[in-house]
Amino acid sequence: MPIGVKATTLAIIPKHKNATDVSDYRPIALCNVLYKIIAKVLAERMKPVMNIIVKDNQAGFVKSRVSTDNILLANDILSYAGKRRGSKFFCAKLDIKKAFDSVSREFLLQRMLQKGFPTLFVNWIKICITDVNFSILLNGALEGYFSSSAGLRQGCPLSPYLFCLVMDAFSNLLENRGF
Repeated sequence: MPIGVKATTLAIIPKHKNATDVSDYRPIALCNVLYKIIAKVLAERMKPVMNIIVKDNQAGFVKSRVSTDNILLANDILSYAGKRRGSKFFCAKLDIKKAFDSVSREFLLQRMLQKGFPTLFVNWIKICITDVNFSILLNGALEGYFSSSAGLRQGCPLSPYLFCLVMDAFSNLLENRGF
């Protein structure tokens, strides 16, 4: 794939009116139109199998699953545990706010192979997510030019499904450890 097709512009979008602090802004990746078409085709090929290959507790971005189900389940479990006196109970809330931006691409590609994706398909994904160059959009003009070595792009049609595969690995780790 020509390198210019994967070139991405980062636009900084305010999360709410009167944004003043850096944390009040969200970076959005504006991908090339040709790249978006390619990524959308690949994402549509992934979509039907996601329900089969990721655990049921992974609800985000998976068709026929609702993420609020997990919130209701957690509430029920906490209510039940609160009523049982003397029982040992552990609960943790994990903040994965930055996880999207720090996904190991090598791990993701290995995970796809573990989950049974064909090598050719995994190579297509690799082409899409590696050697990506970014510019920042400031006051209507492109500034800078840099590459990235990790993470997924906000705004890429593939990213939600790829992130689900990574989070599924994390869910498996927690389940196998007895958490």
